[in-house]
Amino acid sequence: MPLTRPEGIPQAIRLFVGHSTTEAFRAAGSSGGIGTAILSHLLKSQEVDAVIGAGFDHTDATRPAFRCITNPDDIVLLSGSKYAYLEFAPLAALIEHHRGRRLAVAAPPCFCAALRQRYPDIRFLLSFFCGYNITPQATQYLIEKTKTEPKNITRLDYRGGTHPGGFTLTLKDGTRKHFGKEYYEPLDLMFLRQGCDNCRFFISDIADIILGDAWIKGAPKNTAIVVITPAGDALLKTMFAHHELTLYSLYENELGRMHAHNLRYKTRGHSLIMKILVKIMGNPRLQRWIPLTLLAAAARWRRACCVGIRKDMNPLKTYPS
Repeated sequence: MPLTRPEGIPQAIRLFVGHSTTEAFRAAGSSGGIGTAILSHLLKSQEVDAVIGAGFDHTDATRPAFRCITNPDDIVLLSGSKYAYLEFAPLAALIEHHRGRRLAVAAPPCFCAALRQRYPDIRFLLSFFCGYNITPQATQYLIEKTKTEPKNITRLDYRGGTHPGGFTLTLKDGTRKHFGKEYYEPLDLMFLRQGCDNCRFFISDIADIILGDAWIKGAPKNTAIVVITPAGDALLKTMFAHHELTLYSLYENELGRMHAHNLRYKTRGHSLIMKILVKIMGNPRLQRWIPLTLLAAAARWRRACCVGIRKDMNPLKTYPS
């Protein structure tokens, strides 16, 4: 297996594919439930007093917000991807409010350096792959497309349903409305946040562990795991020993092929054609005429034909030394 590291992938202690052995965590997560399993383990083992990550505002089921969780039974409130940009200031304020407590924090890669510098006492820093980052208006746009009153929504999932999931609303009467994940690809261009368009952070090289989708044909609901620090390595080794995780080997070139599009975008920027598309699709006057369903169908075809690698999936019997 070639050892050349693809551009945009940081030097790591280890790479894995894996999933949580707790089916509830795996079902609630966008991929393999690894993030939920890690945060739950940290609370249950009392290695931290609280974990902070992205959930939903406790008064508004449609608004993503940073939450602080102290009870392991509530950890699923932080499960799943949140496809909306969250500002750094509310996260910093929440950390400040809990200073003096042993904290684990889950944050996007662009926040990690500032968090390490400003809060060196954070016990554990978890991050995730971050390709396109869209504005909260994207969420409101999809809600409007479902013709649903926000007050009737009791739950919103960005990756709900059968893998790879998609935008899913649960209403007060129990009914559900759903858009597949392919709808996010046109939304990425329509609601790309200014500033994020030029951001080069895809995978943090500072967080202890970084997680992302593992696009493997025939093996859904798995997570790509990038271990950066000895602390992250020790944590995974302990969880593996306690049978909390199922792990598989992963090589740098496999990770690069899984996420080739985002790695190209993050390291080299948009091509001229993509820049033109972002300009056109980001124009509010034109958005009403954009055939979202047609674009989503093209994205669905692309995902079926072009996304995902083939890989032997043999579970590791021992943690690598």
